[in-house]
Amino acid sequence: MNIPRTTSVFTLAIAIIIAALPWQTARAGVQDFTIPLFEANYYLSRDAQHISHLRVEERITAEFPLADQNHGILRAIPKTYQKHDTNLRITAVTDTAGHALSYDKSTENDNLVLKIGDASHYVHGRQTYLISYTADDITTQANGYDGFFWDINGDQWQQPFDDVSATIHLQGDLATQYQSGHDRCFTGAHGSTSADCTIKTSTENNEATVSVQTTHRPLSAGETLTAEVGFAPGTFAAYQRPLDDIIVTIILVFLLGVLPIGLTLWITIRRWLRYGRDPRGKGVLIPEYLPPKDLSVLASSAILHESFQPKAISAQIIDLAVRHYLKVYEIKEARILKNKITYEIELTRDPSDLRTEEQAVITMLFGGQTIPGSRVKLTDLSMKLYTQATELGRTVNQQLADSGSFRVTPEKAKHRYLWAAMILLVIGFMNIPVTLGFFICGIIVLIVGSAMPARTAKGVEQRDYLLGLKMYMKLAEADRLKTLQSPHGELTDKIDTTDTTQLVKLYEKLLPYAMLFGIEQDWAKEFAGLYQESPDWYSSSGSFSAGYFVGSLNGFGAATTTSFSPPSSSGSGGSAGGGGGGGGGGGW
Repeated sequence: MNIPRTTSVFTLAIAIIIAALPWQTARAGVQDFTIPLFEANYYLSRDAQHISHLRVEERITAEFPLADQNHGILRAIPKTYQKHDTNLRITAVTDTAGHALSYDKSTENDNLVLKIGDASHYVHGRQTYLISYTADDITTQANGYDGFFWDINGDQWQQPFDDVSATIHLQGDLATQYQSGHDRCFTGAHGSTSADCTIKTSTENNEATVSVQTTHRPLSAGETLTAEVGFAPGTFAAYQRPLDDIIVTIILVFLLGVLPIGLTLWITIRRWLRYGRDPRGKGVLIPEYLPPKDLSVLASSAILHESFQPKAISAQIIDLAVRHYLKVYEIKEARILKNKITYEIELTRDPSDLRTEEQAVITMLFGGQTIPGSRVKLTDLSMKLYTQATELGRTVNQQLADSGSFRVTPEKAKHRYLWAAMILLVIGFMNIPVTLGFFICGIIVLIVGSAMPARTAKGVEQRDYLLGLKMYMKLAEADRLKTLQSPHGELTDKIDTTDTTQLVKLYEKLLPYAMLFGIEQDWAKEFAGLYQESPDWYSSSGSFSAGYFVGSLNGFGAATTTSFSPPSSSGSGGSAGGGGGGGGGGGW
């Protein structure tokens, strides 16, 4: 059936209008009313200590629709002025006949919110609410005079105001301190410098009053009338925190800051002294020139760092290459702008006689193809082996704990402290700065927890051996050669320092440990010049030289470490508002 085009368009328009009607109704809701009149009387005084006091009487006239929509109004009154508490107190909420009106109180965004009305009763037409309250310390000292700077209705209302006015009564001796030359008024949203208002002074019965009122136009939602009244400097005392408030603050700081931090330091340091401190070593390091016999490169890294290091696997690969289980191929790929160097690794020997963790490295590289002659491209492994590498690190740590080098695995030593630190940090974030002490406690626990992994006496001996090896490798060449010829102590297996072949073999064996110590480039420079050609475990893509070999090793180390590392992520003049009082409101 064919429907005329005009009919379908008309039907669609009707559907759109009908669909929009509920949204429009919901959008209006309980905020769909106006405030024809907002009047206020402010009674400003000071006590013998020149502390300002304010008594406020507000008269709010609201015009509600006839539909059953509203139960009353919300009136939000700020509880603070210039970041300090004003000791706000509600004294009365009534109608024009003086009858008390039902209301609930709540706090939101430093406002005391009055929910005036009865949930079982709707209000219609014009309703008037009288609200009385008091506040203290509501004046400021700036620009060479003291000032009473006040938002009358406040800029947080969702309703328009037809007329806003206020009378400020200067009580006691304030009339003698009053300086009318500083009086100003503003209208509009927060920060507005518009002045669609009048401000004037009158004196009667020795009491001065300052009246302020909007003119010309009503105030829209979000706009306020602001009044500024000036006084001689020193009229009002600057705000000082009450003594009881200071005492409470000190107690809170102690209970939530000093005490938790002190207890945390006491507990964590005691636990570190008992469980996290290594036994004393011999106190003297002896230069060692041979790799440790009872540790693999991976285990040596764990002993040194007490944690998994991705570069340890790179060093282990070089160790296996030097021992002729693997061979490294440097591949030059032609590119338009610049050639790219990539690497391939070949399995050259049956790995079944290797340590468990060394075999695990072979399996990570070649998967199930652990047959001599298998080859793999490093670019195919980039950032894909992090999970396996991390698990291998845990396995090595467990082996060291089982063999008596660690008290417990580093992961177990840190685990409980990590959870405790997370809980403390969450508590610390709840209410900064009140709970800042717990945040600091969390940081302390994190730091101490990271230091909790502990070696046994055996582990300390192994660490000292490795540090002695590092000491030897960092000696000047003449001192290293002298060490190799030493007739004393552990160095009885002398090496002929004139035999290039012996030196190259020794230096190659120590190259993986140079990678662990972070001195591989310096170490490679020491012996690269002894090569007449590329070593049999490393196939160069270009003409071989000592300098080229050093650079190639550096590039290979960076490329392999990437494969075992986690992926990285990609990616004040006067104006309306800003005074005391004001706040806002709405309907409910």
